[in-house]
Amino acid sequence: MSDHATEEIVISDIKEVSHVTMHLPEGGKEGPGTVVTFHAELLDSEGAQIAKTPDGFGLVYLDPNDKRVKEQVSGTDEFADGSIYYTGVVDIQSIIAGEPQVFRAFGVSGRYRGRSGTRSITVVGREDATTTVFTTHFSLKD
Repeated sequence: MSDHATEEIVISDIKEVSHVTMHLPEGGKEGPGTVVTFHAELLDSEGAQIAKTPDGFGLVYLDPNDKRVKEQVSGTDEFADGSIYYTGVVDIQSIIAGEPQVFRAFGVSGRYRGRSGTRSITVVGREDATTTVFTTHFSLKD
């Protein structure tokens, strides 16, 4: 039995600032085989940090079905009132074109524990070669 209400938890209007490190495969060329590690700050509409992603991970690969370059991504967002784990696939061409990417999200602690739903991101800009800014949105239900 759950110890929280059954309403949906929605967290929106988040500015996510993600800092990546690319670990290139042998040969030194970015693309399939590249491992991506990242950390991020999640900020509210006034610029205050509301969460962080301390150690995200991604693996770039060529999808054998559609021959598009994709990245399997996972991370945990740590809020003051609990944590949310997310995982999913980024279609590199789509995200560069500004299309939203949607991941599965799972509450692992605090008020989010036992809930599941989605975490969506849309690129809104690049600060430099290793820093990308997203608009991020969560929707979690029992």
